[in-house]
Amino acid sequence: MLLKHWHFVLITFIVLTTSCGSDKDEPAVDSTPLFPVGKEFNVSLNIAPFLEVDEQPLGRSVTSSLPGGLYAVNVFWRGKSLTSFQPYASGLFDDPYRVEIGLIEGYTYRFDCSFLDYKDSPYGKVENDISLYGLPFSCSPSKGMDGHITNDLLISINPLNINQSFYQHIYKGEMLMKQDSTSIHPTVKRFFGSQQLEFLTPGTNTSVSISLKRAYYSLQFTTNELNPGDSIKITATDISPLYLLYSPDGISKSEERIISMYDISDYYTARLKEEETIGFTITYRPADEEEWHTIYADQSIKMKRNKKNIVKITKIDKYINDATISFDEDAEMEEVEQEIGE
Repeated sequence: MLLKHWHFVLITFIVLTTSCGSDKDEPAVDSTPLFPVGKEFNVSLNIAPFLEVDEQPLGRSVTSSLPGGLYAVNVFWRGKSLTSFQPYASGLFDDPYRVEIGLIEGYTYRFDCSFLDYKDSPYGKVENDISLYGLPFSCSPSKGMDGHITNDLLISINPLNINQSFYQHIYKGEMLMKQDSTSIHPTVKRFFGSQQLEFLTPGTNTSVSISLKRAYYSLQFTTNELNPGDSIKITATDISPLYLLYSPDGISKSEERIISMYDISDYYTARLKEEETIGFTITYRPADEEEWHTIYADQSIKMKRNKKNIVKITKIDKYINDATISFDEDAEMEEVEQEIGE
């Protein structure tokens, strides 16, 4: 199955015992500071790779090396009197093995990360021997082709609407596919994770870990009601058409399609969304006709993250707004099933 294996990545930030600030009393923090003030401690970032296999229960086996690809990491901070997180540092990595950043004690920090395998990388270009990437790894509000490998976390504290070096677009699934073309539902395996750190009293080997989880799902349509020569076409925005054709065994299945979520998370909470709704148009063409008949136009169907979503279409012979759709689950992915028309 397409979703049998996936990378499960653990990102660990270990606080070193050496302080980079002075031992003198620090000035009081303003109610709306532009940057945290206080004693700074070096923090090293270590990434440990895992491979998670979909079984019951889920099992993990350690791999020998990190998955090769692009890792965008954002660090936010929140002061004692602030209600929301503010940008602190950001970076894009293809070699996230030895990374350090200074954190000021007495504040809360949040670490967000999104990962794409090299083969799933967004469209990019090379200028002056530097590779530049588009969405989701654009680092400017304009969503330009300006993301570049830093292999370091660079301090970047400007507000997001004017910040030119913060990977703020990793919270959505929109991806640059060609120089002038984006997709909100690319066929890629996207990963996302987040973790907070209350950095109040740093101690020896204080650490925070991020587990990267799937930000995608798979989709397959099926029916057992097609006659020889019949066909069904399923379309949706930014998703290539899926087809159901007659099968001699009586069970017609479309290809299983990997789809990256569009609404992955947000930079306010960084909570990974568990589902999204997509509008599908489903048309049916009997063997003896040339015309496609609409079964459903922009039918809202709920897709669940990290699931194999199987959509079963029934009663297609009454194709004028009288078909049914059901969802089934594949045992390997903890299936979910929906049906329309029953």
